This record gives sequence, structure tokens and C-alpha cells, in this order.
Amino acid sequence: MKTTKRVLAIALAVLMLALAIPFAASAAEPTTYDLTIKCYKPDYTYSVYKLADFDETTGHFERTQDDAIQTAINQSDESTADVLTAAAATNAQIGDAVDSFTFTATENTHTFNLPAGMYYVKCTGRALNNKEITQDSIVPLPNKTESYTVDVTGKITEKGVPSVHKYLLNSSDEQVTELSVDQNDTIKYKLTADVTGTTENKLSSFIIYDDMDTENLSLADVKITSVSLVSGTTKTPINGYGKVGADTSKFDGVTYDFGISIPQTTLDDNAFYAEGNYVEVIFTTKLAETATKIGSPIPNTDGLKYTNKSGNTNEEKGDTVNVYTYKVSVTKVDADDTNIKLKDAKIGIYKEQACTTLIEAATTNSDGIAAFTHKFAEGTYYVKEIEAPRGYTVNNNVFEVKIVKDGQNITDGIHHGVTITDTKPKLPNTGGAGTLAFTIIGGALVAAAGVLLVIVLKKRSAK
Repeated sequence: MKTTKRVLAIALAVLMLALAIPFAASAAEPTTYDLTIKCYKPDYTYSVYKLADFDETTGHFERTQDDAIQTAINQSDESTADVLTAAAATNAQIGDAVDSFTFTATENTHTFNLPAGMYYVKCTGRALNNKEITQDSIVPLPNKTESYTVDVTGKITEKGVPSVHKYLLNSSDEQVTELSVDQNDTIKYKLTADVTGTTENKLSSFIIYDDMDTENLSLADVKITSVSLVSGTTKTPINGYGKVGADTSKFDGVTYDFGISIPQTTLDDNAFYAEGNYVEVIFTTKLAETATKIGSPIPNTDGLKYTNKSGNTNEEKGDTVNVYTYKVSVTKVDADDTNIKLKDAKIGIYKEQACTTLIEAATTNSDGIAAFTHKFAEGTYYVKEIEAPRGYTVNNNVFEVKIVKDGQNITDGIHHGVTITDTKPKLPNTGGAGTLAFTIIGGALVAAAGVLLVIVLKKRSAK
């Protein structure tokens, strides 16, 4: 009997011990609370930092160290403004983040499950064009309920994306979007890009790119004239900029042939982010020697690629501007029969009507065409025959060539409007059949005059 009682006692003790284990484990698990953050703007990262533990016995929040944050907690009643000020003063006081989350266009709500304590909700990653975060938040848990929601969207202020523009500068340095050029001209381009970012959201890179039609514009002849930060009417040179190579990654279907990178020292300077600032790049190039686009647009496009210190990157496409160039051909024909095309006439094209500055000379082919290889800008030029084909006289007239975009006499970018006629000499050439005839007739006249003279003399002597 005693043995039975002893066995039952032991069994009961084991059962009670087994039942007690889950309760002990449950009692050891801390109560947790939901902290939900809503952010309806993408590319923002919010992190949660634990500032203090919650003492359930006293109902107070206690930090493990005595510092400015603990002082602010002790002085706080309903308001946590002083705690927020103290927490924001230095990252060293708040320690490492408990957890973080980056919001996207589709994930705009996130819930952190946290033990009791006082928490600092801080924006640690910003979208590229963020202008301001009004304030971060202090959240004590437990609050009035077991869960707490913070909507940070209204605390975020953004500014528009930066504008990127491109211009051609004419001979008067006026901004234009298209320009005709001569093969010897220096072509000047101007690129501008608004400064984005702020002193609170600085950039880690800012690169203005240029996309050239390198088959018709010379990449080898590119020279950077100036890189400046423009603030109102003040233009300050940016020193230490870098020239980066081609970027083959595409956005909006555009790749780039070179870029100008603003140095980090400039990007770290608060003055860079003043309202209304923009970066200006001026560079020059020439037509490529092998340029084949005649009379059609030769495009050049710019763009901006920039990254902030939160690691977010964006690209903005700029404007496209075009240059044009033209050629000239002259036709040589017989004056009496214009269907006869004259070969081997030497034709010159000149800058002025007096024909003193020769641009190029060309010789007509079997079709009577003198095709000039020089590439011309719009303007007025003058054509004159230098040497006539054999058997023809030189036409000394000066012919005007007027090149205007989409103008008369221009087909496929080539001016065809000049036809020069040549005539054959009116007098016979020396040693020809015509000379022999004159010789015979002259001789006959001389002989007749001699006979007449003899007759007259005989008549006189007979008297």
C-alpha cells in the first residue's frame, strides 16, 4: 500500500512539474507590441532604435546609461519633444538600429514587433529628390493600446526632378537649337542641369552625359571649355571635375559617349545646394572628317545621372540639338547645245564675289559635274570657271551660290543650282584650214594688184 502511494505521489509530482514548464516558459517570454509605419513615398528607409527599457514595476522608461536622453525622459510627461531633440542630437547616443525597412511603390506599410520600451523612429535613407523630413518620431511602448501606427508620409517634402537642357552657341554665343556648320568650324555646345539634393540629402555623384553622333561629329576633337556652378548671375568655376568614358547602359533609349563628373568636394559643400543652382558645361568639337550626313540633322543629346548618399540613383534625359552641313556641285555645258556636258573644266568656289579667297577647286567629270568635297555652312558663296575645256573659251562670269536650309536648288543637302556654259572660239585657231584659205585669197589679191600695176605702167610708157 505504501509502495502504491509512493508511486502515485511521484507520478503526481512529475505531472505537476510537466504542467508547470509551459507556464514558466510563457512567463519568461516578454510581451511584444506592434509598431506600424506607413510611408506612401518610395525609396525611403526608416529605422527603429531602442532608447530605453520599460520597467513594469515603476511604470518608467529606464536607459542603461545616464545621459541626455535619460534626462529628457525623466523630464517628459505627455510630450516627447525633449526626448526627440536629445535623440536627434547625436547618433552615438542612440546605438544600433533594432530593425529597418525600405519602402517601395507597392510596399508602403510595415509592422515591427517589439518588446516594451521607448523607441526612436528615424529616416535613415532618402529618395533622391527629398527636400526635407519635418521630424522623426518617439514612440513609447506600451502605449494606450498594444499597437501603434506612425504615418510618416506627411513629414516628407520633395522637390521636382532636375531639368536638363542642351544648346548650341552661335558665333555671337546666343543659345540656339540648330545650327549650320562648315567643316572647319568649331562647334560649341552648352549643357545645363539643375542641382538636386539638399544639405540634408547630399549627393555622392552628379554626372552630366553627352551622346554624340560620332560618325558625323568628332569625339576626338571634344574639348571641355568650362564647368561652372551657376547661382543667379554668379558663375563659379568647378575645379577638379572628371571626364568619364562611354556609358552603354540605356535609359529612354539613349547611351552616352562621355560625361563630366562633379567632384565629391563640391557635392559635400553646402553652397552647392542653394535654391536655383545649376551646373553648366561648355565644350567644343568639329565635324568628323568622314561625316556623311549632308543636309540632314546631325544630333547631339545630353542627360544627367545622379546618386545620393542613401544609394538611390536616377537618370534624366535632356534635349537634342542638331547641326547641318551642305555640299555644292556645278554643271558645265556647251553654250550652243546644253545637252553636251563638258569634261575637264576647272571650277573654283570662293568666299567673296571678287573671287580672291578660294575655298576649293574641282574638275568636271564626264557628266560635266564638278562635285566639291568641302562641307559648307549656310550662306552665300561664289563660283567661277578657272580653266575651260580644250576647244572652249573660259566663261568669266561669277555665279552666286546661296545655301539656305530647305532652300531652292538644294537636293539631299547638295546645292545644284549653278550651270556654266562655254562657247567655242569665234576666230579660227593658228595653223588651221581657215588660215590657209585667207592666205590663198590674200596671195591672189596681191597677184592681181601686181598685174594691174604692170598694165598701168605699160600704158604710161606707150604715151
